Amino acid sequence: MKETRIKTEIFEDFIKNNGLSRTRFCKICGINYKTYLKILNQDFNFDVRALFKIARYIKMEVYQLLEEVE
Repeated sequence: MKETRIKTEIFEDFIKNNGLSRTRFCKICGINYKTYLKILNQDFNFDVRALFKIARYIKMEVYQLLEEVE
């Protein structure tokens, strides 16, 4: 059975390349820092709207942030 993984490296690279801190990134996206940490840790116990907010800020679609893994 395949599982879904969030490609956290995409927004971690975005943060680094734009000289942002994680907390500043969260504030701009309008998400809670604890939610961001859950996303980084692949803990899917968060409101999916957070991914939409991140995707909107980094100008991507949510499906581009996800991948299936074996």
